Amino acid sequence: MTLNTRNKLLLFFSIASSLCAAVFTAVLIWLIIKKPQHISLLFTLPQGQSFFRLLITPNYTAAFFSLLIFSFFVPAVSFSVYFNFEKTQSLEVLFFCSALIGVLTESFKLCIPLFGITAGYSGFLRFLGQAAFFGQMEILLSIITQGVLAAGGENRDSDKYLGIIIIIALIFSTTIPLNTTVFENYMHINYGFKNLFGIIRIVFILCTFLILFFSPKSKESLDYKRASVDFLLICGGYIALLHCNTFVILAVGIPLLFAGTVHFLKNMHKYYMWK
Repeated sequence: MTLNTRNKLLLFFSIASSLCAAVFTAVLIWLIIKKPQHISLLFTLPQGQSFFRLLITPNYTAAFFSLLIFSFFVPAVSFSVYFNFEKTQSLEVLFFCSALIGVLTESFKLCIPLFGITAGYSGFLRFLGQAAFFGQMEILLSIITQGVLAAGGENRDSDKYLGIIIIIALIFSTTIPLNTTVFENYMHINYGFKNLFGIIRIVFILCTFLILFFSPKSKESLDYKRASVDFLLICGGYIALLHCNTFVILAVGIPLLFAGTVHFLKNMHKYYMWK
């Protein structure tokens, strides 16, 4: 993949993710104005709770805003990458952008409260569940692929792995067993082997972090070593928001995700600028 092709694809993705965020926002505003009773559950907090108790009590509002944050995060970051890495061929940033696809598909679950979808047997619900699992699998594969390539040094053909990642994620997302009759954490569709998948995710994140932290690039550049720590913060913020159902988790996940991303891109930019 040439740099020009990558930039065109990234620009297309940035615009598409912006349109998704705009649609979700427009529907939310329209519902607030025209049908407030339709989404009253989104802003209904547990009654009779003290302030500190409220922060740790599971509620629909925190879960909803965690997904809304994802929808805003993707276009903001993708445009930032497009303008700041327009002339930089960075494998780390390439696979970071690949992971953004997974974050975007996770935000599709906003359709559940916005369009009043209830749990049950529905083709659209199954599609949302498959899209969300595709995103999680795509992020998982992007993380471990980045680690493998970092361990093996520079690979000029590494962008070809993106196609393989997408195909594997599609296969798994269409074959994974889903349970659309019950929502977990208010608007998350449950899937099979969830605990095993969660363990694999943690192992892959830690392995990739260690590979990046002790890679030859880290030994030659402090900026790259710092970026590896930022990568760990990003993953922590992503996991926190992925499972968010309280305001405490929301308050932890947002700064981890955004601060980690800003510093990751900043340190990567410094590293490649001096190469």
